[in-house]
Amino acid sequence: TTTMAAHLKEGPQIGPEHNYMKSTSFRDLRHFIIDSIDFSSNLKQSMDDFRLHSILEVTKIKNVTLFEANEWRIVGFTQRNSRRKWLELNRVLERCNQEFNEYHIACVEINVESELSSVTRQAAMHRPLSMMVGIHGAQLTQAILMKDESFVVELLPWVPPFIQQGPWTRTTDQPTPLGAIFNGTELNHAGVRLPRESAPVCLDEDSYIKSTSNDSLDYCTKINQTWDQCCWHEEKHRWDVRDFKVDYKIVEGAITKLLMNENESKVNIDGYMPRMSGMSGSNKCSDMQRRAKEGDFLFVLYNVVCIGDKDEEHNQNHNNEKEVFTPTSKLILPKNEDVASVHHFYDRVNAGR
Repeated sequence: TTTMAAHLKEGPQIGPEHNYMKSTSFRDLRHFIIDSIDFSSNLKQSMDDFRLHSILEVTKIKNVTLFEANEWRIVGFTQRNSRRKWLELNRVLERCNQEFNEYHIACVEINVESELSSVTRQAAMHRPLSMMVGIHGAQLTQAILMKDESFVVELLPWVPPFIQQGPWTRTTDQPTPLGAIFNGTELNHAGVRLPRESAPVCLDEDSYIKSTSNDSLDYCTKINQTWDQCCWHEEKHRWDVRDFKVDYKIVEGAITKLLMNENESKVNIDGYMPRMSGMSGSNKCSDMQRRAKEGDFLFVLYNVVCIGDKDEEHNQNHNNEKEVFTPTSKLILPKNEDVASVHHFYDRVNAGR
């Protein structure tokens, strides 16, 4: 604990005076935490149990071996017990599994508030994930325990334009304050802005008037606020308090555009399929950018591992050298693979619909 505190004190600092987008300290901190975890046989068994349980729970398969289970990708959807709960998540999971089980993808709920808080338990739940999807917030911090080149999809909450509290949770021209912890790491970090429909409150004037005291209405009139401005300024409707809904197209887009390979095909539920890396490793950055902008919802690629123009030049000039240094990362890949490095593709306009 003392060592961790010292590392944090000297490492990541966020603020106007510190350009954390150029810092490597979050990558170093992630390595420090992972290296500090005892990946003993007991933890490995817990990870295997989590993977097997996840697949058996969401599929119709009666029996699965660990070898078969390792060919599945697990997508975790973060849930909370209070504040910022994902509404109708069970329906999302059911539809997700109906659509993607035949690609050997299992969609499961990840709720750290309902689990034991030990480091080993957190590692057992998060290390096997290929992708984690969740609203901006502290529950995404455990994603640093995921394996290299896994995906973290940050849902950026809808915030009314006249509200001053919360716009930093929707930045697409730089990482959000939470997303900064993935910057420069070997994790893929993407974000997508949730639309107005994700916040099922303050929907119409009549309902608001009926549910609000006369004193509150009089105060709104006194300070010349419209009914919706008055409604959104209530504490219970703040982005960090209210619950949210997610259009299933966002979930579908995250999996198909980020996790899956473009030419990936369906497989028999009992059949064998080599694991597909999706948009990582040997994929070109240009392909990742293109796919992220396709469809109804656009994804911003804050931090991705891919092959850019300089990486391709490096591969051509250094056929046997599989090590690359960038300002934000050092990746060493097997000699039979192309070199990939960390890239950032920010969106100064919009990431969303």
